[in-house]
Amino acid sequence: MQPSSRSSARLLLPFGSVALETLQPLMLVAAFQLGAALPVNGHNPINFCNGLLFGNAFSLLALAVVKKLSLRAFEGEPVWAWNSVPIGIVPIITGSLLEAALVISLSRLPAIQVTLAVALTSLLLLLVEKLCHRVWPSPVSVLGALLVVVASVIVSTNESSGAVQSMAAMGESLVPNTPFFNHLLLAGVLALSVLYFRASSPAIEKMGSLNFAILLTASQTFIFFIWATTTFGLTHIYDLRSPLLWHVMLIYGALISTAYTLVEATALITSGPLLVSMFEGLAPFFSGLFAWLLLRQPFTFSLLASSLLAALGIICIELVESRAEPVDPLQ
Repeated sequence: MQPSSRSSARLLLPFGSVALETLQPLMLVAAFQLGAALPVNGHNPINFCNGLLFGNAFSLLALAVVKKLSLRAFEGEPVWAWNSVPIGIVPIITGSLLEAALVISLSRLPAIQVTLAVALTSLLLLLVEKLCHRVWPSPVSVLGALLVVVASVIVSTNESSGAVQSMAAMGESLVPNTPFFNHLLLAGVLALSVLYFRASSPAIEKMGSLNFAILLTASQTFIFFIWATTTFGLTHIYDLRSPLLWHVMLIYGALISTAYTLVEATALITSGPLLVSMFEGLAPFFSGLFAWLLLRQPFTFSLLASSLLAALGIICIELVESRAEPVDPLQ
């Protein structure tokens, strides 16, 4: 890859990753609203169980097809080897638990709180990375991380949170819906996010982005299968007679979720976990944009202001980190 192409990929990949990441839940919300008008056996065929479970299952099938086709884009991938799996255990487990924790959080808490917890990831990653190499973060880098956090604070996304809440109250058997446990839940989101970003890059470099994506999606599918069946049982979630369910899962799972998993994995090794986490500051902007397009919600000035602040923070980090000597995350 030419230097100019690599430089463009460093920014385009995390940009695409956060865009696809925020599109996924809003696609489910839009499908939920559409499913309310097309009930099956008197109930909405789209709920969080079949959304997350079938979405991941369809994505896993699509990833297996990509692996089987041996596409040119993945020709340089490491050959599958079971001895490379142990290094992926931590990011795969933390990534799967993070997905579940985010879903539970959005079902019961204002999205602004969840967004802030995720935004703090970039600040903690910056501090951890510099401390591991015994250097002080530059003032410009710290300023950039703080701008991303501030961007998440000033934006209000309670409208989309309410839409997610209407899908179902979930996870109460796992994490009680009380103020104390909800604060623990947010702390868990932050801790899992830091662990996932920190551990994923070396794992993906050794395993390959496609192999890592397959194992991560398989783990998430298994977790959501256990969660869904123990929460609602088989008769409620496995209503495959709805054409809408099949259409949504093909678009949401096989297309959007698969693209997101691959783009994020590639971004983590191309751009690094710090830059990828910084782009999470643009999540409120994309949430507002997609909510405006899919759910006809207003696009507010605060969303635009927050996106500009987050972009400025990303620029600050990129200016400093791109000039720094590359470091091995395993050292």
